[in-house]
Amino acid sequence: MPRNGQNNKKIVFVTGTDPTTVSGGIGFVMPAFLGGLDSVGFETRMIPTYKPDSFTGKWWPWMCGGVRLFASILRGKLSGKSMVVYSHPGAVLALFRESLLLGFCRVLGVPTLMHVHAPEVDSYSEKKVGRLFLRLVFWSAQQVCVMTPWWEQRLEEQLGKDAKVIPDPMPESLAGEAEKCLNKAKSSSNLEQSESLQICQILVVARLVEGKGIDKVIRSLPEMSNKVDLVIAGEGKQRRCLQSLVQELGLSDCVTFAGFVSGEEKYKLFKQSHIFCLPSRLDSFGMVFVEAMAYGLPVVALNYQSTPYVVPHDKAGILVDKDDPESLASALDHLAQDPELRAKLGKGGKQHVLEKFSQEVVGEKIRQVISDLIPK
Repeated sequence: MPRNGQNNKKIVFVTGTDPTTVSGGIGFVMPAFLGGLDSVGFETRMIPTYKPDSFTGKWWPWMCGGVRLFASILRGKLSGKSMVVYSHPGAVLALFRESLLLGFCRVLGVPTLMHVHAPEVDSYSEKKVGRLFLRLVFWSAQQVCVMTPWWEQRLEEQLGKDAKVIPDPMPESLAGEAEKCLNKAKSSSNLEQSESLQICQILVVARLVEGKGIDKVIRSLPEMSNKVDLVIAGEGKQRRCLQSLVQELGLSDCVTFAGFVSGEEKYKLFKQSHIFCLPSRLDSFGMVFVEAMAYGLPVVALNYQSTPYVVPHDKAGILVDKDDPESLASALDHLAQDPELRAKLGKGGKQHVLEKFSQEVVGEKIRQVISDLIPK
């Protein structure tokens, strides 16, 4: 396409978490962002500035990445190509480090773009010192991007900052899974298994930390009228407390802790389950919701901050206004006893993620923002 030919004359340097990381977070979606840029024809170069799996994962990769970035910019200027630096920082020090790189790039006359991922940014914006910090950080970016309209509104209210909405794109494998099964009822095999065993499997995939609401999910089980199994996948500081809670409530026979899962092991759990539940207050976007919807799982989550944008209520799942056990139990019960509703919401979730979060859709949003930054 002509547009792609024009984009090939532009270099997009992407900085942030090493896309080869396996520990989740920003690193999990970085390959999808690169795929989105590729889908609209940009010449893209990834320069990792953070490696969470490395002992020296913070400052050393940042310094090495900075040297590579500046050398690449100088070569790009000599070749006469247009350039933009597209940064994906985490929280606190990561924001600071990336802002230093972007600041130097602006001095060199290269347009800069910062994509905010960290949920902590909202808490910073509520304090005077935090707002000052964010204003200094955001100065380095000619354009700030956020993942949902809720974040766009928050930056406008708290900082008077104009931001563009670019959601996290889903990995190509998830899009393929959603497309493959879109015209089928969610897992006819899952429904048959549910009807034969009369047991519905609820899945939680998350870091086991406070704020994710996993304890609320566990406490909801005794409130349910339907017998269910709960599988909790993930690791974290709260694991022992959650295991103690399961024993205290006498739920050891129906709750399984699967530990940290990734790749095929994780996707096998999605395929085997019937409902995904995570009433989190600790996610800026919630890519795990996108994963669940791509596999046709109806989602039960909290009507909080960005979640309604990611999981539309009554289309892809049920959003509860309160994260108390009674509210969660009511939503889970409703889905557990109605296979047809699960299939309907599962199909709606697949359609939603393909329409909103495919690499091509997100890539086009990025193209529009970058086109505004780089002179034609």
